[in-house]
Amino acid sequence: MTTSNKPGAGKNSEVIQRQNRQLVLRLVKEKQVTSRIELASLSGLKQATITNIVNDLLGMGYLEETGLIESANGRRVVGLQLNLEKMRVLVVRITASYYAAGIYDVYGECLSVKKEFIDTYQDFEETSRSIIACLKKCMRGCSGKHFLGLGIVFHGGNPAFRDEYLKPQGEPEKSTRLHELFYNVFKMPVFVHKFGDMVAYYAWERKEREQEKVHTLVCLSVGYAVDCAVVSYGRVLPNRLDGYGEYGHVSIDYGGKPCQCGNRGCIHGFVSVEAVMGMVKEKSAEYPQSCLTDPENIREVIKAYYDRDPLALAIYEKVA
Repeated sequence: MTTSNKPGAGKNSEVIQRQNRQLVLRLVKEKQVTSRIELASLSGLKQATITNIVNDLLGMGYLEETGLIESANGRRVVGLQLNLEKMRVLVVRITASYYAAGIYDVYGECLSVKKEFIDTYQDFEETSRSIIACLKKCMRGCSGKHFLGLGIVFHGGNPAFRDEYLKPQGEPEKSTRLHELFYNVFKMPVFVHKFGDMVAYYAWERKEREQEKVHTLVCLSVGYAVDCAVVSYGRVLPNRLDGYGEYGHVSIDYGGKPCQCGNRGCIHGFVSVEAVMGMVKEKSAEYPQSCLTDPENIREVIKAYYDRDPLALAIYEKVA
């Protein structure tokens, strides 16, 4: 047996091994039930390599055997599938007025979620402490499970964020990358994305599942923030504009209302949740027959629209 004296050779071997395991897990996830023979064919790896990887993943509890299945050549072989009872994913969604922390399986099914209403614009350091405490509580309820990673999704427009950074207002020297902040606590892979990017990728992936080939997809998401994202060949294109440089803060009326970003007449001020709630307060006196006297959240406005409330209908027409 020969060994390499090149610096980093062992590290490179570990990286390749990890990448091959990730490839096998991704293929099993896509196929749901598969076999060692099919994995070798799909991955391009040697049969012996697949055997070793599968044995490792079986030993770790990430895979489980399903019994005999029929292969492509008609032979009966032992099937493989993900061990859904073993693996979990943590996800946090951060909006202007609340965060939601949930536990998901590897197929994206939400198993539990906890929502906390808090003003994330005012004190994100306090919000981050609250999120961390909530996630730890979620994990304690899942003893014996292996958490593959933590996904953080935030809505654009929050002044605490600049290019995935936590920046306390007026204290830029205290900036901390979000993934570093949470990785230092949970010691697992952390992925940080804007909500608009995730909505766009989900829309593209759904079209792929429906076998509707779309090379490039432009997605506009409207909620607490107004985000625009572009997916090209399955990859979300990077947005060089961050924070108040986002799509929602493009001015469409230079003489319009002042925006919190410093501009006037931003798109955000016309179609966002904040804008809609403001319209309800401004127009409620003009519609005395409306049920929207003092709605607490946007869900009440949406319900009123489906109930054909005149104020909700008028606002919908204006926003659309």
